[in-house]
Amino acid sequence: MNLIQYPKYFIYLILSCSILMSKYIQPLNHAETKEILNIYKKDREYSRLIDQKLVYFVEGPVVLNIYSRKAFPSQTKKDKSYQFAVVIDEGQSLIAKHSSRKDEKVYNKNHPGHSYTLAGKDVINIPKGQHRVELTNLNKKNNILVRLTTSPFKAKNEISDIKSIDHQYMKEAIAILKKNNESYYMLSNNISQSDKIEFDRIRFKQIGPTLVRIISRTTFLDDDNTYYQFKIRKNDQLLSTHHMFAEKSINTKIINDPTIGISKWRTTLINVPKGKHEYEIELVSPSDKHVLFKIQEDSK
Repeated sequence: MNLIQYPKYFIYLILSCSILMSKYIQPLNHAETKEILNIYKKDREYSRLIDQKLVYFVEGPVVLNIYSRKAFPSQTKKDKSYQFAVVIDEGQSLIAKHSSRKDEKVYNKNHPGHSYTLAGKDVINIPKGQHRVELTNLNKKNNILVRLTTSPFKAKNEISDIKSIDHQYMKEAIAILKKNNESYYMLSNNISQSDKIEFDRIRFKQIGPTLVRIISRTTFLDDDNTYYQFKIRKNDQLLSTHHMFAEKSINTKIINDPTIGISKWRTTLINVPKGKHEYEIELVSPSDKHVLFKIQEDSK
């Protein structure tokens, strides 16, 4: 490596590490629920979500990452699906659902007869202030372990839009916002009941290392339901499930349909590793409204 290239590489390495930086947080009853899993030869603290609730206090604004695994006897062939409830400030709530295969790289020396699923990842944007987050196992027969981390939001730098792979076929699914003429992809997962061309997912390609921002907004009809959910896949592998709660935006309207209300925008960050990758955003819920997405590259 020559002397001219080295400083650039070093600066970029620092920036990349800062994007990955996350903070592990413990529940109130950490001591009595702690479990150590050896994952790819590194010890990681998890908490047992079995007979009792886990309560966390989170200081926002941050991105909350919930990693979960199901423990099961190594010889069993039973269903490896599980679910748990997440309640924020005793108000906003959601159900996290996962089903995955065995992770061969996880070991627990205290329970050598058990195996563990691949980690499910649920992501929630936590607003400014202190918030109470409560997790509850919905089926006590499932031995669930969870690990929560937080990561900061990143300030915008130089932004450029990323087009969907199917952009030329999605002209009818483009929504233009009246406030600033921004264009969004408009997704719906109720395709079969529509008389026009609809899409429930967006695919795009990206070369890394770089940072991708996904800006999303839900729409409003006659209700005030602010929750929406989508999944992100990389190279056909599920990365994470994202749960969003958004407030209604008073001044923002869609030019081609001003009767539909729009929420304030929410941000999702993807750290793209080195190489060429294909990503997919799939809308999961709601089933009765559209959700708008804009994909951008941040030059960092």
